[in-house]
Amino acid sequence: MATPQPFKIAGVIGWPVAQSRSPVLHGHWLKQYGVAGTYLPLPVQPDRLAEAIRGLRALGFSGCNVTIPVSYTHLTPVSYTHLT
Repeated sequence: MATPQPFKIAGVIGWPVAQSRSPVLHGHWLKQYGVAGTYLPLPVQPDRLAEAIRGLRALGFSGCNVTIPVSYTHLTPVSYTHLT
């Protein structure tokens, strides 16, 4: 009997984020390769980006991406926080 994979959670942060195609694209590849997980859109206001990224660890996220408009203007204070 195969050992089940741990369920992975990842997402894309943006404001707005509803237009992002990332959840559909990543969801396709998770399914294609049999990875147990999900990739979620995470609407986060730019001034709360650092707080949101720090919270991902507590929520068990494996990782996230940040949309270009938000990352260009607000990513410097966060400076590549490692989730593991």
